[in-house]
Amino acid sequence: MSIVKNSFDVFIKRKVINPQIKIIAKKVKDKINIIIIDNAGGLDNKLLVLFESEKTKKIISNTMTLNMIELIVKNKFKGDFTLHNTKIGLKIKISLNKYNFREEVNG
Repeated sequence: MSIVKNSFDVFIKRKVINPQIKIIAKKVKDKINIIIIDNAGGLDNKLLVLFESEKTKKIISNTMTLNMIELIVKNKFKGDFTLHNTKIGLKIKISLNKYNFREEVNG
């Protein structure tokens, strides 16, 4: 939900006309992929580069929520977290191994 809230905040800040968030969940082999795409204009390229740098993640307040989500996905669920700008916004992909996910949820 934090990812969606971030998009809403940016929609308001940038006064996006016709704001949209698309959430797609797919099972691909033994993975569960969750893809979230918005049309809020994406991350500033400087922030995107800084987000990808391990040393600077902790000092960027605009990407703290994304950093925390990435840590949870990678450390707790042993999954993958990627993000990149599209022509109209930000695309986030969370990929979880369905077996690890099941253990964490049921455990």
